Amino acid sequence: QLREDGYRFEVHVVGASEQFSLESVELETRPWRLDQEFEEFRGIDIGLAPMHSEPAYQGKCGFKQIQYMSVGVPFVSS
Repeated sequence: QLREDGYRFEVHVVGASEQFSLESVELETRPWRLDQEFEEFRGIDIGLAPMHSEPAYQGKCGFKQIQYMSVGVPFVSS
């Protein structure tokens, strides 16, 4: 919807396989590296942190959200 409304943006995914894809969204994927993690977080404008509803995920800490907050990055989370 954002693209249809004329917004330009890039989606970068760190740590997902190169085969990871989303419908109608172009992605740039990069491998996760501990020595680059802090810089990766500091270089984004908005973080995405989906929280799955499957039983395996219930009760898990929103660590990704904590990481976004630690570097002052706003985020969207389910």
